[in-house]
Amino acid sequence: MNLTRYNYLHNLAFIQQRIKEANYVALDFEFTGVLASSLLRNSLLDSFQMRYWKVKENVRRFLPIQMGLCTFREDANSNNVIAHPFNFYIFPYGVDGYLDKQFQLSSNSISFLTNNNFDFNRTFNEGILYLSHQDEKILRDTKRIQDLRNEIRYLDKIVTFEMINFVKQYKVQVEQFLKVSNDPQFEIPVKRLKVKVYRHFIESIKKEFGTSFEFYCKFDSDILVKREILYIVKGPEPPEAKKQNVEEANEFAGVRILLDQISQQKTPLVVHNGLMDIMHIYDKFFETLPDSRGEFIQKVNSLFPEIYDTKFLINQSYSVYNKVGQFSELKNSFINLQNLEPSVVFGDECQEYNNPEENQAFEHEAGFDSYMAGSVFYKAKKLMNLDQKKLDLYKNKVPQSSIKIPFDFGDKSGEDKYHNKQIFIFHVEILEKSLVPDSLIKGYFKEKYNTDIDLFLSYGQNFEYFMVFSTLEGSQEFRKTMKNGVTIIEIGDHEFIITEYENYVQKLQRRAKDELSIKEMPTILE
Repeated sequence: MNLTRYNYLHNLAFIQQRIKEANYVALDFEFTGVLASSLLRNSLLDSFQMRYWKVKENVRRFLPIQMGLCTFREDANSNNVIAHPFNFYIFPYGVDGYLDKQFQLSSNSISFLTNNNFDFNRTFNEGILYLSHQDEKILRDTKRIQDLRNEIRYLDKIVTFEMINFVKQYKVQVEQFLKVSNDPQFEIPVKRLKVKVYRHFIESIKKEFGTSFEFYCKFDSDILVKREILYIVKGPEPPEAKKQNVEEANEFAGVRILLDQISQQKTPLVVHNGLMDIMHIYDKFFETLPDSRGEFIQKVNSLFPEIYDTKFLINQSYSVYNKVGQFSELKNSFINLQNLEPSVVFGDECQEYNNPEENQAFEHEAGFDSYMAGSVFYKAKKLMNLDQKKLDLYKNKVPQSSIKIPFDFGDKSGEDKYHNKQIFIFHVEILEKSLVPDSLIKGYFKEKYNTDIDLFLSYGQNFEYFMVFSTLEGSQEFRKTMKNGVTIIEIGDHEFIITEYENYVQKLQRRAKDELSIKEMPTILE
């Protein structure tokens, strides 16, 4: 089911009911970009905090423009799972001056989405507008301030005795009306002063009597006698007024309503290679990502205490990994597992993807990808014969790029238990930018310093490496040849500039700060 701003509220109750019934919910997003700069690419040797910071800097520059949500309910009668996939076109709510969102577009990402038939017109013209909790508070606070400014314009510069006496007089009469009178409503003529002034009066009434009596206030005008009237009415607020308030709140929140519901119900969340998805969820729908990795983990865990990543799950099981292929990509995993019993069937109202021959056209549509992720989770769980106790071993663990250690949302301490601060790491750059056999560099250090080294590509660059010494003695001996953490060596016909890791990362951070307008930088090693 495709959802835009024109049919979202009409279908909201139906979607919420599917979430309420779900055993778990799968999510997927399409973004305007993934990598803002090669400087923000993860390295094998980055600390956990550095890794988090790099993803955070990428996330804050791009937008999710499509959200896929698929609910899954296990049907005891048929022993099947019923899926309801929804595909939402989304766009942030913007107000000139203080909520006007600036974001980047990656040419690679836009080209990729275009090649996969993404409809950008629907996103920009029909996308469901949304606000994060943080931005909604800013908007409402700003609106209150603006309303107050408008009201002040109507106030007399000098508060008269008559006005003070009016407030005192009618507060007493309202109290008598609420406590003693059998009349359904109480009228207050407000002819002389502007009606907006009396909002303050209403607030004082609600503050004083609101917990003891059920009532509401409304304004009206009597054109014949040229006066305005404030009514204090006993009883609950009419459903029409409440409905209007709810619709206004829903219009502000957009699809965040659904994420709030998932969080409040503590419904298990399923993603595929979903670290960036989770970080976007927090940043775009709740509040700005914190600087600390540990704080981020704690906050996400309080919102979504049960997260499962299908890529991590597959890679931990030889039987599943062997079945889906080497890279455990979502499409391959789905194709290789879809015929396993029990079946995943579509709900009657959500049949768009129920034609295997046409499903290729839906690849990289967020709704279909969320359906694939949830299906793979269910099939893998059955294939691995996981009950809840065994499944808990895979809970809250999400893959990180370039290393096998997962991002653990269950570790509320947020500490980097794995990063070894004692190893000595150096950055190696081949000056003439030509390919050099690894054996040439390794042989040089083995002969000169009697130590083995490992070489890793630096941020995917062909002529730059990270070099790690296997022995403390060898790295200390080599350090003695360096001046201010830098040296140039010759090996055969090639020249290499070698920099201590700490110095290199500091240089990289300075470049990133200049090129990307970054305000805060993490420490290099924790």
